[in-house]
Amino acid sequence: MNQQEVAQVISVLKALYQSSDSGSKKQANDWLQDFQRKQPSAWTTCDAILSAPLTELQNEAKLFAAQTLRNKIINDLRDLDSSAVISLRDSLVNYIKNVRTLPQNLITQVCLSLADIAVQSEAWTNPVADITQQFSADPYLVTCLLEFLTVLPEEVFNDRIVISDDVYRRRSNLLLTSQAANIIDIMVRCLQSSNLDPTTHVRVLSCFTSWIKCGELALGTMKNTPLIELAFAALDSTDETIFDTAVDAVCGIIYESRDAVRPLESSGGAGGDPSIIEQDILPRMAIVADKMRSDEAVTKDADEDRIRGYCRIFAEAGEAWLPEIVKKQGVYEKLLTALIDCMRLPHLEVIRMFFNMWGDMATQVLDHACRGQEYIHKAYIPVFEALIDVIIVHLQYPLEYDGFSLPSGGNAGRWTAQERDEFRDFRHEVGDVLKDCVRVVGDETALMHPFRLISAKISESSGSPQQTPWQIVEASLFALRVMGAEVSPNEDKILPKLMDMFSNFPAHPKLRYAATLVIARYTEWTNKHPQYVPFQLGYVSQGFQDHNIAPASALAIKYLAKDCSAHLVPVWKDLLSFYFQAFSTRVLGDLDMLQVTEALAHVISASPPADAAGKVEEFFAPLLKDLSEKLDQGATTTDSEKRAIIELVERMGVLIDYLDIDASSPSMEVLRQAVMTLCPLLLRILGSNAAHPALSESTARVLRTLIMVCSAMVSQMVPSFIETIVVSFQQTGYGVYLWLLRKIIEVYGNGRDGRAITAATATSGGSGSGNYDALIIQAVEKATEIVLQALQDPATVQSHPETIDEYFRTLSMGLSIMPRSIIQMPS
Repeated sequence: MNQQEVAQVISVLKALYQSSDSGSKKQANDWLQDFQRKQPSAWTTCDAILSAPLTELQNEAKLFAAQTLRNKIINDLRDLDSSAVISLRDSLVNYIKNVRTLPQNLITQVCLSLADIAVQSEAWTNPVADITQQFSADPYLVTCLLEFLTVLPEEVFNDRIVISDDVYRRRSNLLLTSQAANIIDIMVRCLQSSNLDPTTHVRVLSCFTSWIKCGELALGTMKNTPLIELAFAALDSTDETIFDTAVDAVCGIIYESRDAVRPLESSGGAGGDPSIIEQDILPRMAIVADKMRSDEAVTKDADEDRIRGYCRIFAEAGEAWLPEIVKKQGVYEKLLTALIDCMRLPHLEVIRMFFNMWGDMATQVLDHACRGQEYIHKAYIPVFEALIDVIIVHLQYPLEYDGFSLPSGGNAGRWTAQERDEFRDFRHEVGDVLKDCVRVVGDETALMHPFRLISAKISESSGSPQQTPWQIVEASLFALRVMGAEVSPNEDKILPKLMDMFSNFPAHPKLRYAATLVIARYTEWTNKHPQYVPFQLGYVSQGFQDHNIAPASALAIKYLAKDCSAHLVPVWKDLLSFYFQAFSTRVLGDLDMLQVTEALAHVISASPPADAAGKVEEFFAPLLKDLSEKLDQGATTTDSEKRAIIELVERMGVLIDYLDIDASSPSMEVLRQAVMTLCPLLLRILGSNAAHPALSESTARVLRTLIMVCSAMVSQMVPSFIETIVVSFQQTGYGVYLWLLRKIIEVYGNGRDGRAITAATATSGGSGSGNYDALIIQAVEKATEIVLQALQDPATVQSHPETIDEYFRTLSMGLSIMPRSIIQMPS
């Protein structure tokens, strides 16, 4: 033993743990890490530290030695010959046997080292039997035996241990698969032994959990042992560690029971035997459910971790036994009740673990119905109806919430912006479960639940709607909106009653916002019930007067126009008047204005051909005039002026994108004239503002829309487009110009002039000018020169990665559309 090195290690550890100088501590830490990784003598030095009767820094020194030995066993065991490995093993075993007052963390480290030797050393022929023989006779050592058996499965699967596949297969079979029966026998003997400390039961539970997790303990072999009972009984413990270990064990038992409900086709034709679940586990699950309902940690919402533990158990059971649960609703009725009770818990993060299960359950129930087993479907309608009511409660904002925050003080506290965002995210996630509920119970039955809640709250107000708690009604409206994805447009029992109630809602902005979004969600239904269009249009329009509701109103107008466009044609003048008023007063945000613009496009598209031309003219004429005047006046110097240009350009681009008019319609000629007026204006914008990020991107986006939607119509402008793109890219290096060039290659490359892409517009008065390949190749060549020059400066590459990305995307498009021309480029 190198006493000098032992002393040096102790000295450095003292500096690490006792020095107040940060520099000395760092130096000590670096030295110790170097010692662990690089010193061959660390084997003998650490073995000596473990065996020596140290007094100063005893625990720290011995723990460091044990950790170092374990790291070297994992990384460097191949440096020792087989006799040295066996000698190291024996030294570790003797250390545990001879020192009888080891702290638990040191026992764990030594057992980990023994387990890591067992995984790697084929010279150790029967590790489990050897350790069992060495440690089982002494009650003190039994705890060490259980610790070794607990960490063994984890180390078999430790990715840090590098061995060949053949060695791994042999050792895992020797250490785990072939030992399963012995392990069960050892744990049972420990439970039944009268001379062992009662805390040994907790160690048995940890060991049992570890072996359950590794998948080597079959449920059938545990059936007639006290192990299952131990795991469930430990859930009574108020000790957090014991409870958590019990949860792991019970979840492991449930997971292993999956084979019992595995279908014939996935079990090699043998099928499962669910009786072991129904007779041995399900009754215990009912007891756990009762414990959960009476546990003060749950009833008083005092311990989220304990609540999470209960929910983990029931979520695992719901997922593992789902096929049997669906087929035998009566047998699993208590479990289903517990699953609903878990969903009632107020911890939204916890109940998320059930969402996938409910979706899978709905799918399986409907699959059985499709196979003619309608009785299964009917049995589950009450389950999913109960789930709807639970979810609507979760959708409610707290009654103290005023729409922005909770009042300070009391139990409510205050909501942070993050908490509000998390609640909104939860509402959308749980909405998917609501859709699953509608699939099972049917749209009429599902809609009845929020309808009854709304009706009850409106009735309670006794003629004074302001007294109605908006949170309950708003949650029901949110549920209605989510359900809309599964509700038939032909539903005519509940939705008409609901729509008739809108005028009775309390005048609260959150309620009006939610109701407006319900209108937006059910526009396909409204198209089938056009008598509601006037009221809904008026209701939505009033929302534009409140900036908090305006975004919802813009969305509703867009979908009303999209799905009920024919019914809005008579009110075109009102829509256009409102549009230009909103434009001038800036009552709407940019995104909202674009959505209303899209609405106008849908109404124009639904108009009779004789009227559509006038509507196109009415929209474009004032905007083109305004844009031209602003450019003539040089109004692109201030940020507000540039913002106004962007708004004009984007709104015309949106209308062009969403217009759907016949190529032979008179309105197509009006559109062509508008487009041909717009193109030079867009090029002027880029000519003088190529380096302005927002202005150049918006303009390029509209040019791209023109190339895609009106490709033949703007074909004659392609040379001007290409020239402007090249000049702008040379001036700025912005990737947006390469993005635009890529679309030109796609539409006009390889001799095309857009007719192959949009045949409809090709017959609408456009005059293609032929082959633009030469111009395109010149543009790509110039872009290549610019990019190659930029690549010479690493700083440029790092500051404009999107430009490099766009260049290679453009080059790829060129190789796809016109490969010969691109490959022959000199660059």
